[in-house]
Amino acid sequence: MFAGPDNGIYQVINPSSETAISISPAYRGATATGAAYGVVPVNGYPKALADAVNLMVQQWGSTLAGLGPLSSAAIAPVANGGTGASTIVGARAALQLKTGALADVVGVVASGAILESGTNANGSYTKFADGTLICTNTILVTATIAPGASISPSITPAHAFVGSPLVSTALVFYTAGQGAQIYASKQFYGLSGSFINTGVSASASFPSFTALGNNTAYSYEFRFSAIGRWKS
Repeated sequence: MFAGPDNGIYQVINPSSETAISISPAYRGATATGAAYGVVPVNGYPKALADAVNLMVQQWGSTLAGLGPLSSAAIAPVANGGTGASTIVGARAALQLKTGALADVVGVVASGAILESGTNANGSYTKFADGTLICTNTILVTATIAPGASISPSITPAHAFVGSPLVSTALVFYTAGQGAQIYASKQFYGLSGSFINTGVSASASFPSFTALGNNTAYSYEFRFSAIGRWKS
């Protein structure tokens, strides 16, 4: 480094001879002869690094200044868009997140998931972390049911309920080969209800309350849904 007579500090960019050097920036003082000056050696001065840092400051200086306290913060506060903590637990507390923030949406409820679903021979079920349970099933049964005869299907849910669930059922009778539907009359009895074959084809007018049709059912489709609790 060159310390000039004007007390300015300059970079020596080219010692062209024993009596002449080139400096940067250009000398800012008045021309002088026999004036005192100094040359200060700087061991290992990384000019390329200094140039790179200078370029970075020119390109990003205003951006870094705009970061305000974040430019020197070890942990970004919530007010500046950060988590306010260096750990997951601390971040959850700072962001006021509840336990659902770490829970799987779908999985095994007993392991902390919000909801769980499954299918088995008895149909499908969906259970929720709050204890709600929904079970559904559709069963196609081959059976001969004469006009006026009834059927009371049994219900076995895909998952056990605690207490009595709210059950909704529906049943459709079919002619041979499921060629056409036959009106069923539901009697609210027991959990599933009892369904009477009216003998009247669904393509005809509505069945009479006093007279049966003549269509024998050879199969029926029973559907149910049940809503209740899997835990008390």
